[in-house]
Amino acid sequence: MNKLHYKFIVKLIILTIAVSAIGELVFAIMPWEKPTVFYYIIAFYFVISAFTHWWLTGALKKNSRRFPAYFMGATSIKLFSSLIFIVLYSIKNPAEAKTFLLTFFLIYLIFSAFETTEILTFSSKYRKDSEPGNQG
Repeated sequence: MNKLHYKFIVKLIILTIAVSAIGELVFAIMPWEKPTVFYYIIAFYFVISAFTHWWLTGALKKNSRRFPAYFMGATSIKLFSSLIFIVLYSIKNPAEAKTFLLTFFLIYLIFSAFETTEILTFSSKYRKDSEPGNQG
């Protein structure tokens, strides 16, 4: 694992712990019941985010011109896998559907914002470093 990916994983672990703690606090205060799969949702996005970051940074290093296509592809795969998870869980547990959907959507937004910010920061640094005249 390279240094950049290691830093991302550390930040992702911190985000995951923060989301878990804030979720526990919110569900302790609010009258809603925590979805039984709350931690599975967080673990799902942890794994998806780690894999997506690894894949996109590798794709950027291979061919920076095709990076937007890879980014859109990764986003599409993430959305499609999320949709499958949502539909299957909501069909199986209709009583929890509303709380589950709200929780899933908020966690999706948090992890997606983090992941997008990190990959775009990496992308701009990588492109700047790989310009002619900027190499060590």
